[in-house]
Amino acid sequence: MGRRDLQYKFDSTLQSLLGGWRGELLVAASGGVDSMVMTALCNGCRVDGLSFTVVHVNFSLRPGDCDLDEELARSSADRYGMKFLSHKVDTLEYCRKKGISIEMGARELRYDWFNALLEERGAGFVLVAHNLRDSAETLLLNLVRGTGLEGIRGMRPASGKVLRPMLRFDRSEIEEYAALHDIPFRQDLSNNDVSFARNRIRHNILPQMEAINPTAVRTLAEDMERFNQAAEVLDRLWEEKKNIICSPLENGVFCIDIDLLKSLPQPAYWLFRALEPYGFTSSQIKNIEKALDAQGGKVFMAPGHKLLTTGSQLRLYPLETQRDGDCEVVVTVFENHAGFDPRHPAPGQLYIDADSVCGEIECRPWKAGDAFTPLGMKGSKKLSDFFVDLKFDNEQKRQAKVLYAVGPDGKEQIVGVAGIRIDNRFRVKPSTSRIAMIQVRGSQPET
Repeated sequence: MGRRDLQYKFDSTLQSLLGGWRGELLVAASGGVDSMVMTALCNGCRVDGLSFTVVHVNFSLRPGDCDLDEELARSSADRYGMKFLSHKVDTLEYCRKKGISIEMGARELRYDWFNALLEERGAGFVLVAHNLRDSAETLLLNLVRGTGLEGIRGMRPASGKVLRPMLRFDRSEIEEYAALHDIPFRQDLSNNDVSFARNRIRHNILPQMEAINPTAVRTLAEDMERFNQAAEVLDRLWEEKKNIICSPLENGVFCIDIDLLKSLPQPAYWLFRALEPYGFTSSQIKNIEKALDAQGGKVFMAPGHKLLTTGSQLRLYPLETQRDGDCEVVVTVFENHAGFDPRHPAPGQLYIDADSVCGEIECRPWKAGDAFTPLGMKGSKKLSDFFVDLKFDNEQKRQAKVLYAVGPDGKEQIVGVAGIRIDNRFRVKPSTSRIAMIQVRGSQPET
């Protein structure tokens, strides 16, 4: 393919990805043929209003070779009059400390630095040189490891701040372009190491597929496009279903109505859609599905979240709300007036007779043995029994806070449960002249 043809294809793709945005772009250059051709195409780009900065990560994995890769990326930037930035990291030590694979560690280090550069420089996007074959390899890897619709869509031309303007380029046309225009590049010998999963796909699996169908990579690309179309339809349908079965509550609590979920066709799929973004694995979601018919009380943990079953609901709590911290009690006192109804406070608020309490109202976690007289009742009730009546799950119980004040005798009087119910002794009566509105800033259970 001639220079004009590939350059036009690159320019039109990049312009489409950018829309009307213009400014600085970071060009990720590893030294391999794909990124060196992309750097040359950026130099020849005829889209107005763009500037390019070449960026390179030296992973220190191949002594000597990695430094030569960096030097090639630097010299290419110099040849084209582009700015150059490099970042040297100890990949092996990073992976050892985190207990992850070299592939995963290198990816984290690379994109962490790219994201930091984008913020530091105010650049718009980083360009990476993934091509059609890379996307096909990713699809096959995802299928082997297990995935949903998201994984079979392959690589995206745009993922957040990452753009892939060469994703529809075949490797053969990239290599042909490099040869025609004497673009120097380096061969990464680690790409031949079949101990890496991607390399086994590249060197062992794809060639066998191409022996069956010479255009296997193109065929997989067409499959991924169809998967994308189907996924977009399901994405729109999920937005409708989500509003039916899911109820976001305050303090980051997320609730799924089990009966409504089970009333939908293929409830297992919609359960997966609801929970997979929060880090729950496929096997966990299968176990959660089995627990839908149980009485409740089961706990499932994911990174950053905890899910509890209650029998009628699945309740998802972010782990940030698990910290027990001090609560700030805000009391606002105002005169009682005609038409005021204390029976319907806003969420998180409680109303009491301001003159019925001696001392300052404070807040603490509830404890075994705590008891009060819930509004509308005459007898005392233990908080543990009160929570059972409300069908609180374990997390709601853990988050519950007691409002109290110290009486004239120096003893603690429970005024109520923050955001839930006041003690009947402190209720607003017809004779009440001043009303105290109580709000607590801090984690409180949802009812």
